[in-house]
Amino acid sequence: MLDAAHPWLYVRVQKPKSRRKSAKIQHVKIGDPAVLSFLQKLWQSLGRNEFLCPGSPAVFRRRWDKILAALDVPSGAHLTPASLRAGGAIHAFQIGTPVSDLLWRMRLK
Repeated sequence: MLDAAHPWLYVRVQKPKSRRKSAKIQHVKIGDPAVLSFLQKLWQSLGRNEFLCPGSPAVFRRRWDKILAALDVPSGAHLTPASLRAGGAIHAFQIGTPVSDLLWRMRLK
C-alpha cells in the first residue's frame, strides 16, 4: 500500500507447489524492516508485470542452492524453501510469539 502506517509487503504466489490440495494463489506478508530494505533494493528495477523469479523450477533450484552455498549451509542439510516455514515458526516461538498467533499465521487448526 506504500503507506508508512502499514510497513509491510504482500507477495502473491500464483502457482504454489503443494503436495496437498491448496489454494491456487497464496500470499505471504513480509514485515521485517531489514528484509523489506533488501527486497526493495533487489526488486526496485522490475516492471509491474515482471516475475520476481523468472525461469523454470530448475533455475529456481540452482539459485536456491547458490544462496545456501553462499551462507555456508552444507549441501547434506537438504534444506528446501519449505524449511523456511518451519524454521520461521520455531524462531517466532523462541522470541515470544504466542502459539495462537503462529497457528493463525500458518493457517493451522
